[in-house]
Amino acid sequence: MNSNTLFDPNLLAAFKIAAKEFMDRIEEERRETIASLEEDRLRRSREGSGTEQASSLKQSNIAKRK
Repeated sequence: MNSNTLFDPNLLAAFKIAAKEFMDRIEEERRETIASLEEDRLRRSREGSGTEQASSLKQSNIAKRK
């Protein structure tokens, strides 16, 4: 420690490293969350379109019978 001040440069360096690691982790979690939400949205979209196609086929079959 510098005897002229209470400032410890090693403490500041350690804090900067910890802060960067924390921000990197937060960013990684954000990206994973976005990817997961996008996968869910795409899956629901595919499932929804499959349901709509099945419903459309049922309606066309009913119309043909009439």
